[in-house]
Amino acid sequence: LASTSILGHSMGGKTAMLFALSHPDRVDKLVAVDIAPRAYPALHDEILRALLSLNLSRYASRQEVDAALAPDVPDFAVRQFLLKNLRQTPNGTFRWKMNLNAIQTHYAEISKAIESKQPFVKPALFVRSTRSGYVRDSDIADITRLFPLAQISEVDAGHWIHADAPAEFSRVVLSFLTLPRSSP
Repeated sequence: LASTSILGHSMGGKTAMLFALSHPDRVDKLVAVDIAPRAYPALHDEILRALLSLNLSRYASRQEVDAALAPDVPDFAVRQFLLKNLRQTPNGTFRWKMNLNAIQTHYAEISKAIESKQPFVKPALFVRSTRSGYVRDSDIADITRLFPLAQISEVDAGHWIHADAPAEFSRVVLSFLTLPRSSP
């Protein structure tokens, strides 16, 4: 694609921000969901360990994987979200769609703050949860420094906004994406 809108949630949001800052000619609009460009502490080490500890060849169904994951990830909604990354191969075994080893290996790098000498001067939407704390009021200065045209929208949900409040999330994002792009 020559140019497109890009959306990312959490780690994907940091990836989207970095891509927009590094390749502004390729991005028309940016949507970052429940993440700021600041450094974050290691918040998901336990989940990564739990996912990596599963020998997926031992399981015949998603329900079995869910049950095996439950002791380490007791929140049902979080498990269901994680299990969306589980794929059944043609031979019936399971594998993760995401590269868990790469995420674990590079987690410290992923958690670092995003910096750029040049801001992204096109439309950007930062959707923040009212219940997660991932995007604090103190983050807004960094957001607007790197993304001066940023709009901040709040959705009453937890960190997995798109799963907790899908209708409101869709409304906010689609409203932003369908607005005509103004020239910088």
